[in-house]
Amino acid sequence: MNIIVFVITVIEIFGAAKLYTEENSQYFEAYIVVACMFWAMGIAFEFVFHRLEQYVSKYKRGNAV
Repeated sequence: MNIIVFVITVIEIFGAAKLYTEENSQYFEAYIVVACMFWAMGIAFEFVFHRLEQYVSKYKRGNAV
C-alpha cells in the first residue's frame, strides 16, 4: 500500500522540502515532517482500502443484505 503513496507524491513532497531547506537550512525538521506526512497517508490509505475490502468481500462470501 505504501508504494501507491510513494509513486503519487514523492517528487512533489520532497521537492517542497528541498525548497524549504534551501531557504532555512532546517534539513532535519523538513524531512521529519515529510516522513510524518508519508506515514499518515499510508495509514489513511490502509484504512480506506481495508474498509473497501471488507465491503466487497461480503458479496464474495454471499452475506450481502
